[in-house]
Amino acid sequence: MNEQNTKQQASATKREVTPKLRCIVTGKERLTNKAYLDQKAKPLNGDVEKFVNNYISREALKLLRAGKSLAETRQSLNAVAADEISAETLAEAMRINGKWGNEAK
Repeated sequence: MNEQNTKQQASATKREVTPKLRCIVTGKERLTNKAYLDQKAKPLNGDVEKFVNNYISREALKLLRAGKSLAETRQSLNAVAADEISAETLAEAMRINGKWGNEAK
């Protein structure tokens, strides 16, 4: 019986954790899956970590591309994060996200 419990515990620890994306603009998180991450990382030469570290939510990206400032976007979307983001980092993240992601090299 003890051996059976050990096998069950081992299989329980092998479960993959559902990946979460955290928007660098708003700080809000959402669940995702490995296939989505792989798809988004393909234009980045498969660099999933680069996509995850520069993720911007669709709503935030839409406002930023419409010309709103970072502060205005955060206020409009009730952001939970107030981390400073440099203009260069924000510009790169905007290139990486959305339908123009393949331009981000």
